[in-house]
Formats: sequence, structure tokens, C-alpha cells
Amino acid sequence: MNKLAILIGTGALVASTLLFFRGCDSSESPANASAIGVYYVPIGAETLVAITSESIEQRGRRCEIPAAKDIRAIRKVLNSATDPTSEKFSNKLVRAKLFEISAMGSKLIAVVENNGLAKFPTGQERLISTKGMETLKKVIERQCE
Repeated sequence: MNKLAILIGTGALVASTLLFFRGCDSSESPANASAIGVYYVPIGAETLVAITSESIEQRGRRCEIPAAKDIRAIRKVLNSATDPTSEKFSNKLVRAKLFEISAMGSKLIAVVENNGLAKFPTGQERLISTKGMETLKKVIERQCE
């Protein structure tokens, strides 16, 4: 492989990684977002019907998380998500749909499945650790139930 092709490929990888982390930048959150909104079905719950990124708005509960500490915790969980090994986002096990609420309106942050797979508005899929899912569950339960 020639050196120019390797250099271009490396540049594209760096650029896409930077775009992902810019999309999850925690510095945007408590300063510009007044809250994080969430449509949710309790994390860990089993359901008889598939919960999708669309149906969670009708079948799930809605709540707002205004506490800066909890907004930072959610951002940290999303920022620490890693590349999934072989699993793909199924859009059948959705447990949380997170969005920023600000004076400018609302903006989707991520959709999270029961198994920790998260899909971002860019289409990128990441895997939230077990510990991260526990943190997300605790924040949602504390603020929303």
C-alpha cells in the first residue's frame, strides 16, 4: 500500500473520531443545556414487545434531568463507551432515548439498548460498559422515578 493512501486513511480515522467525541463533548452540557431529557423503559426490564427508538416515545416514560452533576455523569458514560466487538444495534431493545434540552430546542444525544449498545445521531454505534449502564440506570431512577 502506498504511503499517501495510508496517510489519507489515518487522517479520515482521526477526523471521524474527533467528530464523535465533539458530538459527546461534556463541555456543551451544563453550560448550554438546561437539562437532559429522556424517554425510558427501566434499564434491565424485559418487555413482551420490542421497544424501538420510535416506540419508546409512546410506550416509555418521559423525564427531564436538570442536575448538572447528573448531566456530567451521563456525558461521562457516553464518552467512555467503546467500539462494539461484533454486536450491532438492533433497535428492538431500546431502554433510553437521551436528548439535550436548551433554549435552542431539543437535540438527540443517543439511543441506548438494554445490552449497552448506544447509537448516536451520526450513526456511530458504541458499547457502554456494565458499570456505565449501572450509572445510567441509577441517574434515571434517582431523577425520574
